[in-house]
Amino acid sequence: MLALRRLRYGLYPRILLALVGSNLLVLVLMTAVDQRNSQAHLSDELLQQGNGQVQILAAAANLFVANADLRGLSLLARTATGNNQAAYVGFFAPSGDLLAAAAADGAAVEARAPFADLSTQPQPTASKSSRWVNGYLEITAPIVYAYKPIGTVALRLSTAGLEADRIQTLMQGSLTAFLVLLVLSLTTGLLLHRLVILPLHQLSGAAEQISVGVWTTPQGQARHDEIGQLARAFSQMITALQSREQQYQEQVAAVQRLNADLDARVAARTQELQTLVDTQQHLLTQIREMAIPVVPIQAGVIAIPLIGNLDSQRMGQLLQNVLAGIESRRAHFVALDITGVPIVDTHVAAALVQTAESARLLGATTALVGIRPEVAQSLVQLGVDLSSLKTYPTLQEALLSAPARRNQRA
Repeated sequence: MLALRRLRYGLYPRILLALVGSNLLVLVLMTAVDQRNSQAHLSDELLQQGNGQVQILAAAANLFVANADLRGLSLLARTATGNNQAAYVGFFAPSGDLLAAAAADGAAVEARAPFADLSTQPQPTASKSSRWVNGYLEITAPIVYAYKPIGTVALRLSTAGLEADRIQTLMQGSLTAFLVLLVLSLTTGLLLHRLVILPLHQLSGAAEQISVGVWTTPQGQARHDEIGQLARAFSQMITALQSREQQYQEQVAAVQRLNADLDARVAARTQELQTLVDTQQHLLTQIREMAIPVVPIQAGVIAIPLIGNLDSQRMGQLLQNVLAGIESRRAHFVALDITGVPIVDTHVAAALVQTAESARLLGATTALVGIRPEVAQSLVQLGVDLSSLKTYPTLQEALLSAPARRNQRA
């Protein structure tokens, strides 16, 4: 899987493919140019050959044309087409009439066609002319006798051999280009793998080892090319990373020491705060007890003076202190003095009634002392029922009634 992944995504296959593609393109262009030049060269050679033949035929046929020797012209034409040297040879009079002609053995029908356009010329051409028509090279030249044109010789050469030579040249050029491309690609690939890809793999392996905590020195630092610069830069980076890691370890150790010292200080401070909290809690308990004190007046009689606003917490403390005082003092009479309470609402009145009922369950009688006029008016307006409580204007009168109630109970 790793090999397939490197083959698909690796740098080496991509670079090698790009080099092979570029070399192939260059070789194809060179082959095309060479083929074109070769074709032009072969065409020039065939044209020169045809010009030479038609010039020889014109020189050999001047006497036959001048003497109207048609048999000699026919023999000359057959000689020129023998051994397939020419596909067709024809001799024409100045008027364009065909005097004699011959075609090569096995020549195609189109090769045997006469030069029809010569009959349309009023005078034979004064110089040679040539053209490429339907796979043939056609050349005409004047027949001159005594410095006067007396006719025209026409020569038709097949270009099949030219096409065969062109194909052979193309095959040879393609084979040569393929061999050159193969050798060049192999050489380039080996050099690329040795000089670039292998050092990059070594650097990649060094990076993987460093990622797992194994410090290693990259190879190739002695090279003077770009790979050497990369290896040296990589080595400098490793040195910097080692230095930073050492600094980081030192900082971690220092932070751990600071954390340990801080934990110790926090533990000591927490212990101090816990001690302070316990002390404060004890003081608050004492303050609550002092805020609602239980005052023993005489045997079996206790008084509880209340001062300030009464909230739910203080009323709960009142109930607790009353019950504790009845139990500890073996009291049978409890005087609740509310002279110092500015406001008595339904909640406070309900709490006082609850306290009296709780005290009654323990065998004690509760008296409410010190109801001021405005408090009494507010209680009447609120419709508070205090019929279960004995009320006295002063603590003294309540205390005077305590022994009588005890005698009555006795």
